Amino acid sequence: MNGKDFAFHPFYERWVAWVPGYVIGPLLLSIVLGLAFLGAHYAAGDAKIFRDWSWLLALLITTAALALYHATYTLRGLLPEMSLRLAPRGGGNDAETSPGDSIFMRPLNKILSDRNFMLAGAFFGLLNCLMGYLFGLPRAGAVEHGTLMFGFFLAGFVCGMAAWGIYGVTVMVAAFAREAGPGLDYTAPDHCGGVQFLGEGLVTFASVTLIVGVMISVFIHQFA
Repeated sequence: MNGKDFAFHPFYERWVAWVPGYVIGPLLLSIVLGLAFLGAHYAAGDAKIFRDWSWLLALLITTAALALYHATYTLRGLLPEMSLRLAPRGGGNDAETSPGDSIFMRPLNKILSDRNFMLAGAFFGLLNCLMGYLFGLPRAGAVEHGTLMFGFFLAGFVCGMAAWGIYGVTVMVAAFAREAGPGLDYTAPDHCGGVQFLGEGLVTFASVTLIVGVMISVFIHQFA
């Protein structure tokens, strides 16, 4: 298979592509995002980062960004396996024109484009700012409120991209399932029709979503 067919590198991955290794770049950027908010909020004046739980918001931003990177890495690992399940329907040896691959790659690239990621992130970021304002801001000055809003936007932006990614993966898996369903090998060693890899990937997506979701609920409970 030609690896070019399965290239899926959203803008947030290209930002750290110059850093060698899978972990270091995403880890550095995720930490920088969290510290960018926490540092600005702490420097704003009399902000009490432990009293207003802004430290947890910074940790939430970092964790959500790391979860997004890990989910993207997991998704990219599914693509070659999905292609193999549709290979008999490829109609030839030319991987670049394989119609089997396009069944799931076309909706993936269309839905999870850089533009759509940015729009989803901006929408959820602004929505999160609105919800933070409605829940009520702690008694502080305008500058502290501004830095809190910055943190709310960052958290909403990252989580919004992740939410849009879940939608994109759902559409992609549905397209793959419709095509692969009749040809699944139910004698496969994994006892899952040969698609255990897909279930394991979905469990990974669900796990990172659960972790971030619990952190969000804890922050809302403590902040409100």
